Amino acid sequence: MRRYSVDPPAALFEALRSCHAGIKRILSSPFGTKVAGVGTVYVELADGRWLSIGADQEDLEPRFEVFPITAALSDPSTSATLESTVSMTAPVSYELLDTEDWLDPSVECEGALGANPIAQCQGKPGAAPVTASAACRYAGGVRFRSAGGVELVVATLPFPYSLYCSAIPQGATFDGALYGSRAEA
Repeated sequence: MRRYSVDPPAALFEALRSCHAGIKRILSSPFGTKVAGVGTVYVELADGRWLSIGADQEDLEPRFEVFPITAALSDPSTSATLESTVSMTAPVSYELLDTEDWLDPSVECEGALGANPIAQCQGKPGAAPVTASAACRYAGGVRFRSAGGVELVVATLPFPYSLYCSAIPQGATFDGALYGSRAEA
């Protein structure tokens, strides 16, 4: 099995640390009419700045790509029409949520389009079976916790670039069993 690992860039940790002083509200937009989840999530910080959280793309080999979580300070898009008032008081901590995707030729792909389709599966890091031809561990989400115990989870979903946001789920669900925690850096 070919093994890959996508390490989070230092800029991700720096951007996520900006939430330490607190979070006031969240904006996003529906991902699409037939796809659950939301697009980029915009978090308004206690100091009035905005943090955008989205998905990046890493092409590992033909037919194998993963979508790690990404974050940067930037103003919200004008298309962000969904809003949630979330009060997260300082100090706000975070932890990255690691996951693993793998290609498994032994999984049936009945009804899939294209020539010689191969299933891409997801699970907790280290869960790839021996039948997998390639696997990749990456940070697929982030969990914020306030001093008062309020939590906010943003994680990538199986559909490319779609996100789960616990404050604005838009029909998506979060399966914590697919993730392992990585301590704040």
